[in-house]
Amino acid sequence: MENLEIQKTFDYSKFKTLNGNREINPSNKKRLLKSFSENYLISPISVNDKLEIIDGQHRFECAKELGLPVYYFTINDYGISEVQTLNANQKNWILDDYVNGFISVGKTDYLVYKEFRAKYKLPTAQTVSILDGMNDGGLNGTTVINRFRSGEFKVKNINDSTIMAEQISSLKNYYDGYSRKAFVCAMITLLKNKNFKFDVFINKLKSNPIQLTHCTNTTNYVDLIEHIYNYRNRNKISLKY
Repeated sequence: MENLEIQKTFDYSKFKTLNGNREINPSNKKRLLKSFSENYLISPISVNDKLEIIDGQHRFECAKELGLPVYYFTINDYGISEVQTLNANQKNWILDDYVNGFISVGKTDYLVYKEFRAKYKLPTAQTVSILDGMNDGGLNGTTVINRFRSGEFKVKNINDSTIMAEQISSLKNYYDGYSRKAFVCAMITLLKNKNFKFDVFINKLKSNPIQLTHCTNTTNYVDLIEHIYNYRNRNKISLKY
């Protein structure tokens, strides 16, 4: 990497906000303002050759508000993809930062995700799985979220996704844990199983004295649902494959 020269300035107007970067978090800013006003330690922000802030938005805003000098160094050719890569394995960017960032640079699939999750309030990894048609139901949450953060997320079929989300959400009439991660994961898997008929399951829930109860994992939920599904059936149907 090139030698990075740290510079100092009071000219706040020269810096720009990078399109797609995360929004300012008021609580983070408040915490930094208090820290900076008590003891301002040099912590340079990084910018690209256009003086767009790559890292250090909160530090910049606090220094500007308090009239303190901005220390910065320049890394040429960096943009939003490098910002998100730098933060992919760090906690300082929450998922909403990625969503808003991708929306601001025109990735409409992320806007669909944001509106879809706001409507159905299902877990993040499972919402992504429903929308992009992943086969594991979001069971491997880390893989799902890393792909989501990388910008690879695509909505496969919004009509099919809506039907699935509506079906899962309708189960709140029978089970208050309908939005638990393991349960949603189990339902996504079952709804993709050709042997599973949702209307049959609903009818069994209406008549079956065995109620849905909390389970510790997805496998246990599938076992329970299979038991309810086969209640009083002479020919048992396997829902595990």
